[in-house]
Amino acid sequence: MYNIIKLEKVDSTNKYALESIDLSSIQDFSVVWALEQFAGKGQSSASWESEAGKNLTFSIIVRPEFLPATDQFKITQAVSLGIVNYLKTRLSVDNLKIKWPNDIYIGKKKICGILIHNRIKGSALMVSVIGIGININQDTFGGAPNPVSLKQLTGKDYVLENELDFLLQNVEKKYRLLETGQTKELYSRYLQHLLNYQQEAEYLYLEKKIRATITGVNEFGHLQLQCASGEELECSIKEIRLVV
Repeated sequence: MYNIIKLEKVDSTNKYALESIDLSSIQDFSVVWALEQFAGKGQSSASWESEAGKNLTFSIIVRPEFLPATDQFKITQAVSLGIVNYLKTRLSVDNLKIKWPNDIYIGKKKICGILIHNRIKGSALMVSVIGIGININQDTFGGAPNPVSLKQLTGKDYVLENELDFLLQNVEKKYRLLETGQTKELYSRYLQHLLNYQQEAEYLYLEKKIRATITGVNEFGHLQLQCASGEELECSIKEIRLVV
């Protein structure tokens, strides 16, 4: 059983975890789950749209003290793969991908977003707060550009408590591989599921359109690409985005 702090309504589960919980003493892999999150954030301060009581918006609190701070992107890899595994049990699709660094897409539609806040002491990771928003039962969306939910894809209604428990099991299974040092396996699996890996696509790099092929992700989580011109790049999230 997981230690779950259930909230009716909150601006952001990550913010609540970081500001209202004693992270030094809380049980490892505790969860803050909000039925309604009205100011959720994604990468680069993007907002996360979620209808109250329809989806899963939650944060997992872990203490990855076994990882050096330079390896923090490995947490992103593990969590992304855990969510992919969960979705594979619910969907029969072959276009389930991780859009770098950690959005989960089905075709050209986004079903899940992840935002991780890390606290570092010296050269070690002390606490990670892993915010996850995944579309479950929402039928219609407003301002989000390309969302999709499980219900839209399957026509089924899901019990949120059951889905949360099973999703946590899948994420924890991948996260625990970090503790046992199975990071090469995680990286290999991450690349296998990475959208456009080893395929040429169009990107905006420093606001200029380029064509490039993803060749990998470095230890800091920067995307590695080879341009059609032959130039090799390593880019942070603020420097490049895929033209979907």
